[in-house]
Amino acid sequence: MADDGNEETRSGAGRAEDSEPSTGKAETMGLVLNLIVQTIVWFGFMGAIIFGAAGTTDYTGGWLYLGVMVLSSVVFGTIMARVDPSLLRERLKPPLQKDQPLADKLILIPILLLIFGGMGFMVADAARWRWSAMPSSVQWAGCGLLLAAMLFIYWIMRTNSFAAPVVKLQKDRGQAVITTGPYAIVRHPMYFGTLLPTFLGT
Repeated sequence: MADDGNEETRSGAGRAEDSEPSTGKAETMGLVLNLIVQTIVWFGFMGAIIFGAAGTTDYTGGWLYLGVMVLSSVVFGTIMARVDPSLLRERLKPPLQKDQPLADKLILIPILLLIFGGMGFMVADAARWRWSAMPSSVQWAGCGLLLAAMLFIYWIMRTNSFAAPVVKLQKDRGQAVITTGPYAIVRHPMYFGTLLPTFLGT
């Protein structure tokens, strides 16, 4: 869940469902299955980083993080498969795409390394080295903040049907600049919802 995907377009409405035929039940199930598989692979990889850095699987913070992220991804993704399948289809595409600007492709690798490296360092700090021990009340507050961030991101996607994970013009979907909901408060709410609350909560 990385980018707003609506920067270089003309003003207009915020939903794209009307421009595409509704998906059938089989296609919806296919989207949900794809969502579940990608969620297992992605957070399985994140789990390997977390518990590898912790040096143990007896790390409550790691299980809480994975639980919140997996549950919210599956629940919100399943809802999106029904209410906005075109957006879910976009978000399930690979991080490197044909219409993506070259600069975005080049910067993606250091961003991913920063995410994975930062996650590993935070876990090693908290669980292996114990440099920054936090009371359980603070850890639960962080878990709540992480859940709030996921709800905020879901609000973004319900407002902006063009919130693809990469920056690109979606002319085939009638892309338009969004000015309602969280976009009336901040120009790039996906960045705010992903970076600030998520990393503070983590």
